[in-house]
Amino acid sequence: MKNLKLIALLLPTSLLIVACKPQDETPPAVAQATADQKMADAKAATKAAAQDFKDYTYAKKAEYVQAMRDELAEVNKQIDDLKAKIAQSTDDVKAAAQPKLDALQAQADKLKVQLDKAGDATESTWDSFKAGAAQSYDDLKKSANDARQWLADKIAPAKSS
Repeated sequence: MKNLKLIALLLPTSLLIVACKPQDETPPAVAQATADQKMADAKAATKAAAQDFKDYTYAKKAEYVQAMRDELAEVNKQIDDLKAKIAQSTDDVKAAAQPKLDALQAQADKLKVQLDKAGDATESTWDSFKAGAAQSYDDLKKSANDARQWLADKIAPAKSS
């Protein structure tokens, strides 16, 4: 009788353990759909941020520069996240990713230098400065999004045939 109760208790428990998948296992199709949605969201956010930056006048120069610095800090966090993911990847992915990371970091550094020179912009050169900074930001965001997508494609689980 004891054995029957023990079997009755262990059987459903063992079935639950065997049948349940861990939550972090996402089917490749769902993972790709999620990555595609994140990419679309990132592109929409980039367009919205670019439009916001166009609306700043010279009188709001300090606000503009601070907003750009905040955006740059966010992109730098994304770059750090990419570096961490790449560090956990295969040697082939690391080797292929390094030039992309270097170029991405160079773009971020260029934008930082531009923002550091914002104090030199006069009212007559403000629109030119703003256009250059906005273009650098747009290029940086696009490159960061491209790098994130490239990495997602490289480390995505192999699709079954």
